[in-house]
Amino acid sequence: WEEVVDELNNGSGVGLNDAFQTSLWWTWYMSEQTLVDDAVQGMLIAGSVSFAILVFTTQNVILSFFAIVCIVGIVTSVMSIVFFNGWDFGTAESVAVVILIGFSVDYVVHICHAYVASHHKSKDERTRDALAKMAISIVGGAITTFGDGCMLFFTVLIFFQKFAWIVTSTIFFALIWSLIFFPALLFAIGPQEDTGNLKVFFKGIYQKYKESKAKK
Repeated sequence: WEEVVDELNNGSGVGLNDAFQTSLWWTWYMSEQTLVDDAVQGMLIAGSVSFAILVFTTQNVILSFFAIVCIVGIVTSVMSIVFFNGWDFGTAESVAVVILIGFSVDYVVHICHAYVASHHKSKDERTRDALAKMAISIVGGAITTFGDGCMLFFTVLIFFQKFAWIVTSTIFFALIWSLIFFPALLFAIGPQEDTGNLKVFFKGIYQKYKESKAKK
């Protein structure tokens, strides 16, 4: 807009070439840009912390990477709801986009933990074991959280109505990604036996170090 005003001023005569532009929307533009930057920063921090915790708890870097892929998929799916509803990226969306990572990681973590804790060795048996142990608990938790989110649809404030959409869509997509996509990924290329196990990896490095030291 500054370029447009400058062009008009340059083509105008004396006394008419001092026009300027202003709008209350410019202050909101700066606020919106800050909200977007904060949301991106929050997602990066939350995603990084989630990955670190997954690696620490599962001790399997491959499984943790698969889980993060699912979490990114859930967040992207929920953000598509925001886009198709035609919402501007405001305060509600900025707050919710960070919070929904917590919702997203919950169900996938349960499958990861059951997969690692399984006494089976093959990926197919581990995945079946994980689903058999955790699927019913995940669905039960999803039903209660989804019901809580639905209550927000009956509120008057638009902030809570938007939050209702975000919470319910997060639960819906989290179920799809954690109980359909994630198990399919594990069935196809899930880690078997000690593949991706950090404890075994570092134990092997230490063993090699002891052997090389003994040879000296």
